[in-house]
Amino acid sequence: MLNSVGTIISASMGAVAVTLVVSCTDAAPVTLPDPPAPIARPAEYAFGDVIASLDNRAAKAAQDALRPSFGRGIEVTLIAPASTNFTALARWYETRAQEAGWQPIADFTARLGRGRHGFAYSRGERAFAMVWIDATAPDGSRPVTVIRLGWPG
Repeated sequence: MLNSVGTIISASMGAVAVTLVVSCTDAAPVTLPDPPAPIARPAEYAFGDVIASLDNRAAKAAQDALRPSFGRGIEVTLIAPASTNFTALARWYETRAQEAGWQPIADFTARLGRGRHGFAYSRGERAFAMVWIDATAPDGSRPVTVIRLGWPG
């Protein structure tokens, strides 16, 4: 009887230890969120050929800069209204990245080229980038591309 109780206690302690190890590991790193309103996913991409070309080249430059370290990224195109304060947006992301243990990727904007802006963060084998261009639509809005790298899919 005592032998059975000892076995049950040992098994229970082993289960607790496994639970603690699993709950303390970072099996699925936290991702950075999509940007806050008023930046949103448009129902359709309506920027025209010139802006679309500039936007695509900016996203390609970001992918080219990050792909060697993180693989090909998944892109999501968003729209930022004319009133978007990109400096405040960068600070918003900086705060969330630091809280989640992400590190800024140095000189990211410089690698994008003229007329292109952005920021990027990494955590382990994953990266997050946001890129936008100087060119705007007649209403002042501009495309913004979010790229997540290192995720399966």
